[in-house]
Amino acid sequence: MAESIACYPTGVLFLYLLLAPPTHADEWDLVRVDIADFPGALASSTVGSTLLAPPTDGTTWRIESIPELDQATNDIPLDQVWDSTLSTAIGLDAWHDAGHLGQGVRVAVFDLQWFGAEIRSSEIGNPITHDCWADPLCEQPMDTLRPRFDFERGSHGVACAELVHDIAPEAELHLVRVNGQTTFENAVDWAIREEIDLISMSMTFFNESFYDGTGVISKEISRLEEAGILMVTSAGNNGERHYEDTFRDQNKNGYHEFQSGSEFLPIRAQGGDGRVAAVIWDEFEACGTNDLAVELYDAKGNTIRRADSFQDAENKKCMPVERIRGPLELEGDWAYLRIFRPSGSGPLPLDIMSFSGSIYGAMAGNSMADPAPHPYAFTVGAVPVDGYMHNDVEFFSSQGPSRGSTFKPSIAAPDGVSTRTYGANRFYGTSASAPITTGALAVRMSADESISPRQAAIDLQNWAWTGQDPWTRPDPGLGAGRLRLPKPEMLTPKRCTSTPLQATLLLLPLFAIRRKQISLHP
Repeated sequence: MAESIACYPTGVLFLYLLLAPPTHADEWDLVRVDIADFPGALASSTVGSTLLAPPTDGTTWRIESIPELDQATNDIPLDQVWDSTLSTAIGLDAWHDAGHLGQGVRVAVFDLQWFGAEIRSSEIGNPITHDCWADPLCEQPMDTLRPRFDFERGSHGVACAELVHDIAPEAELHLVRVNGQTTFENAVDWAIREEIDLISMSMTFFNESFYDGTGVISKEISRLEEAGILMVTSAGNNGERHYEDTFRDQNKNGYHEFQSGSEFLPIRAQGGDGRVAAVIWDEFEACGTNDLAVELYDAKGNTIRRADSFQDAENKKCMPVERIRGPLELEGDWAYLRIFRPSGSGPLPLDIMSFSGSIYGAMAGNSMADPAPHPYAFTVGAVPVDGYMHNDVEFFSSQGPSRGSTFKPSIAAPDGVSTRTYGANRFYGTSASAPITTGALAVRMSADESISPRQAAIDLQNWAWTGQDPWTRPDPGLGAGRLRLPKPEMLTPKRCTSTPLQATLLLLPLFAIRRKQISLHP
Protein backbone atom coordinates (compact mmCIF):
# COMPACT_ATOMS: atom_id res chain seq x y z
CA MET A 1 0.00 0.00 0.00
CA ALA A 2 1.74 3.16 -1.17
CA GLU A 3 0.51 5.97 1.04
CA SER A 4 -1.35 8.82 -0.65
CA ILE A 5 0.63 12.03 -0.97
CA ALA A 6 -2.42 13.76 0.51
CA CYS A 7 -1.27 12.41 3.88
CA TYR A 8 1.76 14.71 3.81
CA PRO A 9 1.99 18.39 4.74
CA THR A 10 1.85 20.90 1.93
CA GLY A 11 4.36 23.62 1.14
CA VAL A 12 8.05 23.84 0.43
CA LEU A 13 9.05 20.89 2.63
CA PHE A 14 6.62 18.60 0.83
CA LEU A 15 7.86 19.68 -2.60
CA TYR A 16 11.44 19.06 -1.50
CA LEU A 17 10.65 15.57 -0.26
CA LEU A 18 8.79 14.76 -3.44
CA LEU A 19 11.21 16.20 -5.99
CA ALA A 20 14.68 16.05 -4.45
CA PRO A 21 16.87 13.12 -5.50
CA PRO A 22 18.20 10.73 -2.84
CA THR A 23 21.29 11.91 -1.00
CA HIS A 24 24.42 10.10 -2.16
CA ALA A 25 25.57 9.33 1.35
CA ASP A 26 26.53 5.88 2.52
CA GLU A 27 26.56 4.24 5.93
CA TRP A 28 29.86 5.86 6.94
CA ASP A 29 29.04 9.43 5.93
CA LEU A 30 26.21 10.58 8.22
CA VAL A 31 26.99 12.16 11.58
CA ARG A 32 25.42 11.72 15.02
CA VAL A 33 25.35 14.20 17.91
CA ASP A 34 23.85 13.25 21.26
CA ILE A 35 21.70 16.39 21.38
CA ALA A 36 18.01 16.44 20.51
CA ASP A 37 16.74 18.94 17.91
CA PHE A 38 20.22 20.06 16.95
CA PRO A 39 20.11 22.99 14.46
CA GLY A 40 20.13 21.72 10.89
CA ALA A 41 19.44 18.12 11.91
CA LEU A 42 18.12 15.77 9.23
CA ALA A 43 16.33 13.74 11.90
CA SER A 44 16.09 13.89 15.66
CA SER A 45 15.10 11.71 18.60
CA THR A 46 14.63 12.62 22.26
CA VAL A 47 18.35 12.03 22.87
CA GLY A 48 20.18 12.76 19.61
CA SER A 49 20.24 14.05 16.05
CA THR A 50 21.51 12.96 12.64
CA LEU A 51 23.46 15.42 10.50
CA LEU A 52 24.83 15.33 6.97
CA ALA A 53 28.18 16.80 8.07
CA PRO A 54 30.07 17.39 11.33
CA PRO A 55 28.93 20.48 13.27
CA THR A 56 31.19 23.50 13.03
CA ASP A 57 30.59 24.82 16.55
CA GLY A 58 32.80 22.29 18.33
CA THR A 59 29.96 19.95 19.35
CA THR A 60 31.15 16.38 19.90
CA TRP A 61 30.05 14.08 17.09
CA ARG A 62 30.61 10.57 15.76
CA ILE A 63 29.55 8.58 12.72
CA GLU A 64 25.84 7.76 12.78
CA SER A 65 25.21 4.06 13.27
CA ILE A 66 23.35 2.79 10.20
CA PRO A 67 22.14 -0.83 10.28
CA GLU A 68 23.23 -3.35 7.67
CA LEU A 69 20.65 -5.66 6.09
CA ASP A 70 21.08 -9.33 6.99
CA GLN A 71 20.12 -10.56 3.53
CA ALA A 72 22.17 -13.05 1.53
CA THR A 73 22.09 -13.43 -2.25
CA ASN A 74 21.64 -16.60 -4.24
CA ASP A 75 20.70 -17.05 -7.89
CA ILE A 76 19.15 -20.51 -7.53
CA PRO A 77 15.75 -20.35 -9.27
CA LEU A 78 12.69 -21.39 -7.30
CA ASP A 79 11.01 -24.62 -8.42
CA GLN A 80 8.19 -24.77 -5.89
CA VAL A 81 5.95 -22.29 -4.07
CA TRP A 82 6.91 -21.21 -0.58
CA ASP A 83 3.96 -22.54 1.36
CA SER A 84 4.49 -26.12 0.21
CA THR A 85 7.92 -26.09 1.87
CA LEU A 86 7.99 -23.47 4.64
CA SER A 87 4.65 -24.28 6.24
CA THR A 88 5.49 -27.97 6.21
CA ALA A 89 8.97 -27.37 7.57
CA ILE A 90 7.78 -25.49 10.65
CA GLY A 91 4.49 -27.38 11.19
CA LEU A 92 2.29 -24.38 10.44
CA ASP A 93 -0.67 -25.94 8.62
CA ALA A 94 -2.27 -27.53 11.70
CA TRP A 95 -2.21 -24.21 13.52
CA HIS A 96 -3.88 -22.41 10.63
CA ASP A 97 -6.46 -25.19 10.36
CA ALA A 98 -7.20 -24.70 14.07
CA GLY A 99 -7.83 -20.99 13.49
CA HIS A 100 -4.60 -19.67 15.03
CA LEU A 101 -3.68 -16.91 12.60
CA GLY A 102 -2.01 -14.29 14.75
CA GLN A 103 -5.23 -12.50 15.64
CA GLY A 104 -4.97 -10.09 18.54
CA VAL A 105 -1.19 -9.73 18.20
CA ARG A 106 0.44 -6.41 17.26
CA VAL A 107 3.59 -6.83 15.16
CA ALA A 108 6.01 -4.18 13.88
CA VAL A 109 8.66 -4.66 11.20
CA PHE A 110 11.63 -2.30 11.55
CA ASP A 111 13.55 -1.83 8.30
CA LEU A 112 15.28 0.77 6.12
CA GLN A 113 14.33 -0.52 2.65
CA TRP A 114 10.71 0.18 1.79
CA PHE A 115 11.49 1.88 -1.52
CA GLY A 116 11.76 -0.83 -4.15
CA ALA A 117 8.32 -2.43 -4.40
CA GLU A 118 4.78 -1.26 -3.94
CA ILE A 119 3.39 -2.17 -0.53
CA ARG A 120 0.27 -3.96 -1.71
CA SER A 121 -2.35 -4.01 1.01
CA SER A 122 -4.05 -7.03 -0.54
CA GLU A 123 -0.88 -9.09 -0.10
CA ILE A 124 0.22 -8.09 3.39
CA GLY A 125 -3.04 -7.33 5.13
CA ASN A 126 -3.57 -3.56 5.06
CA PRO A 127 -0.48 -2.65 7.10
CA ILE A 128 -0.04 0.71 8.79
CA THR A 129 3.18 2.52 7.86
CA HIS A 130 5.26 4.77 10.09
CA ASP A 131 8.06 7.13 9.05
CA CYS A 132 10.42 7.58 12.01
CA TRP A 133 12.75 9.69 9.85
CA ALA A 134 10.29 12.35 8.72
CA ASP A 135 8.39 12.32 12.02
CA PRO A 136 10.04 11.74 15.44
CA LEU A 137 6.72 10.39 16.74
CA CYS A 138 6.53 7.89 13.85
CA GLU A 139 2.93 8.87 13.22
CA GLN A 140 3.41 10.10 9.66
CA PRO A 141 2.94 7.38 7.02
CA MET A 142 5.77 6.53 4.64
CA ASP A 143 5.92 7.88 1.12
CA THR A 144 7.46 4.80 -0.47
CA LEU A 145 7.93 6.51 -3.84
CA ARG A 146 11.17 8.24 -2.93
CA PRO A 147 13.99 7.23 -0.55
CA ARG A 148 16.02 9.86 1.25
CA PHE A 149 19.33 7.98 0.86
CA ASP A 150 20.76 5.62 -1.73
CA PHE A 151 21.16 2.84 0.83
CA GLU A 152 17.38 2.87 1.39
CA ARG A 153 16.64 1.76 -2.16
CA GLY A 154 15.21 -1.77 -2.17
CA SER A 155 12.37 -4.01 -1.04
CA HIS A 156 13.96 -5.82 1.90
CA GLY A 157 11.42 -4.57 4.44
CA VAL A 158 8.49 -5.44 2.18
CA ALA A 159 9.76 -9.03 1.85
CA CYS A 160 10.13 -9.32 5.64
CA ALA A 161 6.61 -8.00 6.19
CA GLU A 162 5.29 -10.45 3.58
CA LEU A 163 6.70 -13.41 5.51
CA VAL A 164 5.19 -12.23 8.80
CA HIS A 165 1.82 -11.82 7.12
CA ASP A 166 1.93 -15.16 5.32
CA ILE A 167 2.49 -16.97 8.62
CA ALA A 168 0.26 -14.78 10.83
CA PRO A 169 -2.25 -13.27 8.36
CA GLU A 170 -4.54 -11.80 11.03
CA ALA A 171 -1.85 -10.09 13.12
CA GLU A 172 -2.01 -6.30 13.18
CA LEU A 173 0.99 -5.32 11.05
CA HIS A 174 2.97 -2.09 11.28
CA LEU A 175 5.78 -1.18 8.88
CA VAL A 176 8.34 1.17 10.42
CA ARG A 177 11.09 3.12 8.68
CA VAL A 178 14.30 2.73 10.69
CA ASN A 179 17.45 3.88 8.89
CA GLY A 180 19.87 4.60 11.74
CA GLN A 181 20.38 4.94 15.47
CA THR A 182 18.28 8.10 15.71
CA THR A 183 15.24 6.60 13.98
CA PHE A 184 15.72 3.37 15.93
CA GLU A 185 15.35 5.37 19.13
CA ASN A 186 12.20 6.98 17.73
CA ALA A 187 10.81 3.60 16.72
CA VAL A 188 11.41 2.11 20.17
CA ASP A 189 9.63 5.05 21.79
CA TRP A 190 6.72 4.56 19.40
CA ALA A 191 6.53 0.79 20.02
CA ILE A 192 6.41 1.33 23.78
CA ARG A 193 3.68 4.00 23.49
CA GLU A 194 1.60 1.84 21.16
CA GLU A 195 2.03 -1.35 23.24
CA ILE A 196 3.37 -3.41 20.34
CA ASP A 197 3.83 -7.11 21.16
CA LEU A 198 6.53 -8.25 18.72
CA ILE A 199 9.17 -6.46 16.66
CA SER A 200 10.86 -8.14 13.71
CA MET A 201 14.16 -6.54 12.72
CA SER A 202 16.40 -8.15 10.12
CA MET A 203 19.20 -5.62 10.44
CA THR A 204 22.46 -5.36 12.38
CA PHE A 205 24.19 -2.34 13.93
CA PHE A 206 28.00 -2.40 13.98
CA ASN A 207 30.70 -0.56 15.93
CA GLU A 208 28.60 0.66 18.88
CA SER A 209 29.87 -1.94 21.38
CA PHE A 210 32.19 -4.91 21.64
CA TYR A 211 29.10 -6.99 20.81
CA ASP A 212 28.65 -8.01 24.43
CA GLY A 213 25.13 -6.79 25.17
CA THR A 214 26.21 -3.28 26.17
CA GLY A 215 26.11 0.04 24.33
CA VAL A 216 23.52 2.41 22.91
CA ILE A 217 21.67 -0.15 20.76
CA SER A 218 21.46 -2.67 23.59
CA LYS A 219 20.05 0.02 25.86
CA GLU A 220 17.01 0.19 23.57
CA ILE A 221 16.52 -3.58 23.78
CA SER A 222 16.49 -3.30 27.58
CA ARG A 223 13.78 -0.63 27.33
CA LEU A 224 11.68 -2.87 25.12
CA GLU A 225 12.00 -5.77 27.54
CA GLU A 226 10.89 -3.59 30.44
CA ALA A 227 7.80 -2.70 28.38
CA GLY A 228 7.01 -6.35 27.67
CA ILE A 229 7.92 -6.12 23.97
CA LEU A 230 9.96 -8.90 22.37
CA MET A 231 12.63 -7.93 19.83
CA VAL A 232 13.06 -10.73 17.29
CA THR A 233 16.30 -10.04 15.46
CA SER A 234 18.38 -11.75 12.81
CA ALA A 235 21.65 -13.27 13.99
CA GLY A 236 23.47 -11.72 11.02
CA ASN A 237 25.24 -13.10 7.96
CA ASN A 238 28.81 -12.66 9.18
CA GLY A 239 29.96 -16.27 9.38
CA GLU A 240 32.62 -15.76 6.70
CA ARG A 241 33.27 -12.07 7.36
CA HIS A 242 34.43 -12.10 10.94
CA TYR A 243 37.75 -12.50 12.72
CA GLU A 244 38.69 -12.04 16.36
CA ASP A 245 42.06 -12.00 18.03
CA THR A 246 44.09 -10.47 20.85
CA PHE A 247 46.73 -7.91 19.98
CA ARG A 248 50.23 -9.36 20.10
CA ASP A 249 53.55 -7.88 18.97
CA GLN A 250 56.31 -10.36 19.64
CA ASN A 251 58.85 -8.66 17.39
CA LYS A 252 58.13 -5.25 18.97
CA ASN A 253 57.63 -3.39 15.70
CA GLY A 254 54.21 -2.05 16.69
CA TYR A 255 52.20 -4.26 14.30
CA HIS A 256 49.73 -6.94 15.35
CA GLU A 257 50.64 -10.52 14.52
CA PHE A 258 47.59 -12.57 13.52
CA GLN A 259 47.16 -16.18 14.59
CA SER A 260 48.77 -17.31 11.34
CA GLY A 261 51.96 -15.51 12.42
CA SER A 262 51.58 -12.95 9.63
CA GLU A 263 50.99 -9.23 10.10
CA PHE A 264 48.58 -9.25 7.14
CA LEU A 265 44.96 -10.47 7.11
CA PRO A 266 43.57 -11.19 3.59
CA ILE A 267 40.07 -9.83 2.89
CA ARG A 268 38.20 -10.23 -0.39
CA ALA A 269 37.34 -6.69 -1.54
CA GLN A 270 34.10 -7.17 -3.43
CA GLY A 271 31.55 -5.00 -1.65
CA GLY A 272 31.06 -2.56 -4.51
CA ASP A 273 31.03 0.65 -2.43
CA GLY A 274 34.64 0.87 -1.26
CA ARG A 275 34.01 -0.11 2.35
CA VAL A 276 36.35 -2.92 3.34
CA ALA A 277 36.35 -3.53 7.09
CA ALA A 278 36.02 -2.17 10.61
CA VAL A 279 38.29 -3.01 13.52
CA ILE A 280 36.99 -2.55 17.06
CA TRP A 281 38.61 -3.34 20.39
CA ASP A 282 37.38 -3.90 23.92
CA GLU A 283 37.64 -0.37 25.28
CA PHE A 284 34.16 1.05 24.79
CA GLU A 285 34.12 1.91 28.50
CA ALA A 286 37.72 3.16 28.61
CA CYS A 287 38.47 4.56 25.18
CA GLY A 288 41.95 5.97 24.72
CA THR A 289 43.91 3.48 26.77
CA ASN A 290 45.10 2.07 23.44
CA ASP A 291 45.35 3.87 20.11
CA LEU A 292 45.21 1.76 16.94
CA ALA A 293 45.57 2.51 13.24
CA VAL A 294 44.57 0.27 10.35
CA GLU A 295 46.36 -0.03 7.02
CA LEU A 296 45.26 -1.65 3.75
CA TYR A 297 47.66 -3.11 1.16
CA ASP A 298 47.28 -4.59 -2.30
CA ALA A 299 48.74 -7.93 -3.43
CA LYS A 300 52.03 -6.26 -4.39
CA GLY A 301 52.55 -4.82 -0.93
CA ASN A 302 51.63 -1.26 -1.87
CA THR A 303 49.80 0.79 0.74
CA ILE A 304 46.27 1.58 -0.41
CA ARG A 305 44.78 3.41 2.55
CA ARG A 306 45.43 4.18 6.20
CA ALA A 307 42.79 4.88 8.84
CA ASP A 308 43.86 6.54 12.08
CA SER A 309 41.18 8.32 14.12
CA PHE A 310 43.54 8.86 17.10
CA GLN A 311 41.98 7.37 20.20
CA ASP A 312 42.78 9.53 23.22
CA ALA A 313 41.04 9.60 26.59
CA GLU A 314 40.85 13.41 26.46
CA ASN A 315 39.06 13.31 23.12
CA LYS A 316 35.31 13.55 23.80
CA LYS A 317 34.45 11.72 20.58
CA CYS A 318 36.91 8.89 21.24
CA MET A 319 35.62 5.55 19.92
CA PRO A 320 37.64 2.29 19.86
CA VAL A 321 36.82 1.88 16.17
CA GLU A 322 38.78 2.17 12.93
CA ARG A 323 37.01 1.92 9.57
CA ILE A 324 38.98 1.33 6.39
CA ARG A 325 37.94 1.92 2.79
CA GLY A 326 39.51 0.88 -0.47
CA PRO A 327 39.26 2.14 -4.06
CA LEU A 328 36.50 0.65 -6.18
CA GLU A 329 39.18 -0.73 -8.53
CA LEU A 330 39.83 -3.44 -5.92
CA GLU A 331 36.52 -5.10 -6.80
CA GLY A 332 36.98 -8.86 -6.52
CA ASP A 333 40.64 -8.66 -5.49
CA TRP A 334 42.27 -9.60 -2.22
CA ALA A 335 43.30 -6.75 0.04
CA TYR A 336 45.51 -7.14 3.10
CA LEU A 337 44.69 -5.62 6.48
CA ARG A 338 47.40 -4.59 8.93
CA ILE A 339 46.89 -3.21 12.46
CA PHE A 340 49.37 -0.81 14.06
CA ARG A 341 49.40 0.33 17.70
CA PRO A 342 50.93 3.82 18.11
CA SER A 343 50.30 3.77 21.87
CA GLY A 344 49.11 1.37 24.54
CA SER A 345 50.32 -1.97 25.80
CA GLY A 346 49.36 -5.45 26.88
CA PRO A 347 46.82 -7.93 25.49
CA LEU A 348 43.87 -6.23 23.81
CA PRO A 349 40.82 -8.16 22.47
CA LEU A 350 40.14 -7.24 18.82
CA ASP A 351 37.15 -7.82 16.54
CA ILE A 352 37.31 -7.44 12.76
CA MET A 353 34.24 -7.38 10.53
CA SER A 354 34.42 -7.26 6.75
CA PHE A 355 31.93 -5.17 4.78
CA SER A 356 33.15 -6.32 1.38
CA GLY A 357 33.79 -10.06 1.12
CA SER A 358 35.08 -13.04 3.03
CA ILE A 359 38.05 -12.99 5.39
CA TYR A 360 40.74 -15.62 4.97
CA GLY A 361 40.58 -17.80 8.08
CA ALA A 362 37.22 -16.32 9.09
CA MET A 363 35.74 -17.26 12.46
CA ALA A 364 31.98 -17.83 12.63
CA GLY A 365 32.00 -17.93 16.44
CA ASN A 366 30.99 -14.69 18.16
CA SER A 367 30.19 -13.12 14.78
CA MET A 368 26.92 -11.53 15.90
CA ALA A 369 26.71 -7.75 16.27
CA ASP A 370 24.09 -5.52 17.92
CA PRO A 371 21.43 -6.21 18.99
CA ALA A 372 21.78 -9.99 18.48
CA PRO A 373 24.06 -10.66 21.51
CA HIS A 374 21.76 -8.89 23.97
CA PRO A 375 20.32 -11.36 26.50
CA TYR A 376 16.75 -10.20 25.86
CA ALA A 377 16.89 -10.15 22.05
CA PHE A 378 15.33 -13.27 20.52
CA THR A 379 18.07 -13.99 18.00
CA VAL A 380 17.49 -16.18 14.95
CA GLY A 381 19.97 -18.12 12.84
CA ALA A 382 19.26 -19.47 9.33
CA VAL A 383 18.81 -23.04 8.04
CA PRO A 384 18.01 -23.85 4.36
CA VAL A 385 14.30 -24.65 3.99
CA ASP A 386 14.84 -27.56 1.58
CA GLY A 387 15.67 -30.54 3.79
CA TYR A 388 15.17 -28.25 6.77
CA MET A 389 14.94 -30.83 9.56
CA HIS A 390 18.28 -32.37 8.59
CA ASN A 391 20.21 -29.30 7.46
CA ASP A 392 22.93 -27.57 9.38
CA VAL A 393 23.00 -23.80 9.78
CA GLU A 394 23.77 -21.74 6.66
CA PHE A 395 27.50 -21.19 6.08
CA PHE A 396 27.04 -17.42 6.37
CA SER A 397 24.78 -17.44 9.44
CA SER A 398 26.41 -15.68 12.39
CA GLN A 399 27.12 -17.94 15.32
CA GLY A 400 27.56 -17.77 19.09
CA PRO A 401 28.08 -18.40 21.85
CA SER A 402 28.34 -14.56 21.99
CA ARG A 403 30.14 -12.26 24.35
CA GLY A 404 26.93 -11.39 26.16
CA SER A 405 25.73 -13.37 29.14
CA THR A 406 23.25 -15.61 27.30
CA PHE A 407 24.09 -18.34 24.80
CA LYS A 408 23.15 -17.26 21.27
CA PRO A 409 21.48 -17.60 18.86
CA SER A 410 18.16 -18.24 20.59
CA ILE A 411 16.79 -20.45 17.82
CA ALA A 412 17.15 -21.14 14.07
CA ALA A 413 14.51 -20.90 11.35
CA PRO A 414 14.26 -21.46 7.59
CA ASP A 415 15.67 -19.26 4.88
CA GLY A 416 15.84 -19.73 1.12
CA VAL A 417 12.07 -19.24 0.84
CA SER A 418 10.07 -17.72 -1.98
CA THR A 419 8.41 -14.34 -1.67
CA ARG A 420 6.28 -12.36 -4.09
CA THR A 421 8.57 -9.37 -3.50
CA TYR A 422 11.70 -11.06 -4.85
CA GLY A 423 9.99 -13.13 -7.52
CA ALA A 424 11.91 -16.13 -8.84
CA ASN A 425 14.91 -15.72 -6.53
CA ARG A 426 14.58 -17.04 -3.03
CA PHE A 427 14.94 -14.89 0.06
CA TYR A 428 18.17 -16.00 1.75
CA GLY A 429 19.79 -14.91 4.97
CA THR A 430 18.93 -14.57 8.62
CA SER A 431 16.84 -11.66 7.29
CA ALA A 432 14.26 -14.22 6.20
CA SER A 433 14.53 -16.35 9.32
CA ALA A 434 13.67 -13.53 11.75
CA PRO A 435 10.24 -12.58 10.28
CA ILE A 436 9.36 -16.27 9.92
CA THR A 437 10.04 -16.68 13.63
CA THR A 438 8.08 -13.51 14.41
CA GLY A 439 5.08 -14.87 12.53
CA ALA A 440 5.34 -18.17 14.40
CA LEU A 441 5.40 -16.31 17.72
CA ALA A 442 2.26 -14.40 16.72
CA VAL A 443 0.54 -17.68 15.82
CA ARG A 444 1.52 -19.15 19.17
CA MET A 445 0.21 -16.11 21.04
CA SER A 446 -3.10 -16.17 19.17
CA ALA A 447 -3.70 -19.70 20.45
CA ASP A 448 -3.51 -18.51 24.07
CA GLU A 449 -4.17 -14.84 24.67
CA SER A 450 -2.93 -15.11 28.25
CA ILE A 451 0.72 -15.71 27.38
CA SER A 452 3.31 -12.99 27.00
CA PRO A 453 5.69 -12.58 24.06
CA ARG A 454 8.53 -13.80 26.29
CA GLN A 455 6.61 -16.94 27.27
CA ALA A 456 5.83 -17.59 23.60
CA ALA A 457 9.56 -17.33 22.86
CA ILE A 458 10.35 -19.84 25.61
CA ASP A 459 7.71 -22.17 24.15
CA LEU A 460 9.31 -21.98 20.70
CA GLN A 461 12.68 -22.83 22.20
CA ASN A 462 11.22 -25.77 24.11
CA TRP A 463 9.59 -27.11 20.94
CA ALA A 464 12.65 -26.59 18.74
CA TRP A 465 14.04 -29.66 16.97
CA THR A 466 17.64 -30.56 17.65
CA GLY A 467 17.73 -34.31 17.08
CA GLN A 468 19.74 -34.50 20.30
CA ASP A 469 19.17 -35.09 23.97
CA PRO A 470 17.37 -32.03 25.44
CA TRP A 471 20.14 -31.59 28.00
CA THR A 472 22.79 -31.16 25.29
CA ARG A 473 24.41 -27.75 25.32
CA PRO A 474 22.88 -25.44 22.69
CA ASP A 475 24.50 -25.37 19.29
CA PRO A 476 26.45 -22.15 18.48
CA GLY A 477 24.69 -21.99 15.10
CA LEU A 478 21.24 -23.42 15.87
CA GLY A 479 20.77 -22.25 19.44
CA ALA A 480 17.91 -24.23 20.99
CA GLY A 481 17.34 -25.90 17.61
CA ARG A 482 15.25 -25.54 14.47
CA LEU A 483 11.93 -23.75 14.81
CA ARG A 484 9.15 -26.35 14.76
CA LEU A 485 5.55 -25.99 15.95
CA PRO A 486 3.96 -29.10 17.48
CA LYS A 487 0.39 -30.00 16.64
CA PRO A 488 -1.89 -27.65 18.60
CA GLU A 489 -3.87 -30.53 20.11
CA MET A 490 -0.71 -31.81 21.74
CA LEU A 491 -0.60 -28.79 24.05
CA THR A 492 -1.90 -29.43 27.55
CA PRO A 493 -3.87 -26.80 29.49
CA LYS A 494 -1.20 -26.64 32.18
CA ARG A 495 2.07 -25.87 30.50
CA CYS A 496 5.40 -26.00 32.22
CA THR A 497 6.82 -22.49 31.93
CA SER A 498 9.98 -23.86 30.34
CA THR A 499 12.46 -26.67 30.45
CA PRO A 500 15.28 -26.08 32.94
CA LEU A 501 17.67 -25.68 30.02
CA GLN A 502 15.79 -22.94 28.20
CA ALA A 503 14.84 -21.09 31.36
CA THR A 504 18.53 -20.97 32.15
CA LEU A 505 19.39 -19.69 28.67
CA LEU A 506 16.91 -16.84 28.76
CA LEU A 507 16.74 -15.76 32.34
CA LEU A 508 20.14 -16.22 33.97
CA PRO A 509 21.41 -13.08 35.71
CA LEU A 510 22.99 -10.92 33.08
CA PHE A 511 26.28 -10.48 34.92
CA ALA A 512 27.08 -14.19 34.82
CA ILE A 513 29.76 -14.17 32.12
CA ARG A 514 30.94 -10.68 31.18
CA ARG A 515 32.88 -8.71 33.74
CA LYS A 516 30.88 -5.68 32.64
CA GLN A 517 27.33 -5.61 33.98
CA ILE A 518 24.49 -4.84 31.60
CA SER A 519 22.11 -2.28 33.03
CA LEU A 520 18.49 -3.25 32.46
CA HIS A 521 17.26 -0.05 34.07
CA PRO A 522 18.83 2.79 32.09
